[in-house]
Amino acid sequence: MREIAGHYGPAHYETAGSLHNLAGLLQAQRDHAGALERYQRALTILETTRGPTHLDTAATLNSLALVVAAQRGEAAARPLVERARAIVEQKLGPITPAHAWCAPTGRGWYGSGTRQARYRGPL
Repeated sequence: MREIAGHYGPAHYETAGSLHNLAGLLQAQRDHAGALERYQRALTILETTRGPTHLDTAATLNSLALVVAAQRGEAAARPLVERARAIVEQKLGPITPAHAWCAPTGRGWYGSGTRQARYRGPL
């Protein structure tokens, strides 16, 4: 992480991507506090460098929502998912199975890594 931040700088979108990836690893290890911190840092960088309506921002919002849901429940995460969904719909049109990673379902979000298990059509 230091190498990426040292090369690109602490506020570069590539640094945000590395933070996002590190947060995903921490989330998989059930370190929700560490993941939350990295996703929030990545989101701050992306909103500044890519813009608040960029698809990378939406992806980080969705990932952040998964951590928030694990810590505080789905009701606390819903505003993040709704914001991510609005960005995707603004950029790509109505939500379809091809970009359903930010569509809430009755059992959680598609971003939980089970998209292929729930949708059998072409992606």
